[in-house]
Amino acid sequence: IVVAIHVLRGISEIQHVLEELRWRRPVALCYSTLYSRLTVAARRERTSWVAGDFVRVYSPPTRLLISGNNAEADAVRRVAEAAGYGVLSQSERKFDFSEAADAFSAIVLLHHDIEKEIPIFEAVLHSEVFYIGALGSERTHRERTRRLEMSGIERAQISRIKAPIGIFGPARDSNSLARAIVADVAAARLASVP
Repeated sequence: IVVAIHVLRGISEIQHVLEELRWRRPVALCYSTLYSRLTVAARRERTSWVAGDFVRVYSPPTRLLISGNNAEADAVRRVAEAAGYGVLSQSERKFDFSEAADAFSAIVLLHHDIEKEIPIFEAVLHSEVFYIGALGSERTHRERTRRLEMSGIERAQISRIKAPIGIFGPARDSNSLARAIVADVAAARLASVP
């Protein structure tokens, strides 16, 4: 184990990291062991040693975008917040899914009406989000797929939708469903990190 203590003479590098994360952009810092200097680094995929320098990658926190105004949406919001995720919920305020979606976000649609989902899918299926999930049975998903294809969305994009949603089969209540959804999002997030 190597422990390096570095006294910063200024905080501009740290401020830069915080600003980039505020705008939900990944950023990296490099600690040069040779020069005992901390600098902003070219972004790498993961934290690692590079030619004797330690490069630490910082990614924006996972965010869950929720569409739905029902008991399921409220339960998912509570569980996601308890798990430490940032949450944007359509039940609390309206937002543009296409603008809010980024590579560090997951989207869950918790509607009991496919028609409400279609405009959201049209906005996010081409985004970089790492998870897109939708409530409903396999039969409901077949109908959803049919309608999305009729609206001109390619099957490759539609295949990104996890439906039925959740890490395990049908849940009996909204709290069980919420745990299954947040667990599925967590597993997808870990799988998306190189």
